[in-house]
Amino acid sequence: MSGIFNSLSGFTDPFSGKTKSDSRILKLPVILAGLFFFFDCTTVGFHITSEREKINFGPPATMKVCFLREKDVTDEEIKDLLIAWATELMFYNIIPEKAIVSDWKRGGYWGSTISQQLQLYPLRPPCDRIVALVGRSPVDIVTEIFSLILFAFVGFKLEIHGAVDGYTHTRGYILSKYTTLFQLITGGPKSTLIHEGYHLLGCGHSLTLTDCYKQIHFLKEAAAKAKMDGSDFFPAITTERELFLLREGVNRRLGN
Repeated sequence: MSGIFNSLSGFTDPFSGKTKSDSRILKLPVILAGLFFFFDCTTVGFHITSEREKINFGPPATMKVCFLREKDVTDEEIKDLLIAWATELMFYNIIPEKAIVSDWKRGGYWGSTISQQLQLYPLRPPCDRIVALVGRSPVDIVTEIFSLILFAFVGFKLEIHGAVDGYTHTRGYILSKYTTLFQLITGGPKSTLIHEGYHLLGCGHSLTLTDCYKQIHFLKEAAAKAKMDGSDFFPAITTERELFLLREGVNRRLGN
């Protein structure tokens, strides 16, 4: 079952002369800026229940997910992640179904490197989406420590918990094995998968999920029509509403 992906193998007071209260005042804008940057880059929006309940998301639809996992990610961890994601998608009558689990090795430790690696994989049946589950290594631990230091001093978050490709929104990765300080704030790997899962449905970053509800509704309608036409592919859509009704269209867009 892992053959689909076998073609490719494989982060003194500095305010001297100021009183401590002055120092806190001067540091406050830096802290606030850092928090704004952090939440702006890690939220797809908060639920607005009244807006969501206005929309009929139609009958249940299955989205088949092929997981790539590093060797230290267990079946039980995948199960727990999938349950959390499925619970969130119940709002929209979307069922994320585990189609294939393949052993995998990332091609590097930077998020951009992992994303580039994932873009090289053609989307083949039965996969509707590809999600890579990144484990933990000594390099990750060093990156985590450096990220914490950087965030504490300048409010800049180096470590990325996950990402989804911006061309087709059909594949992405999450840090799934361990919980950093940043992940503790946002809920850990399960919350990261839910977050990236919204990107896999074509949603962008926003303060609320109101626009995302409309995007998912549009996607569900496209999925229902595609199923009536005999397609076994749960369509993909970008934040600009570029719609992919066939895997072949996804592969052409990525040059696969």
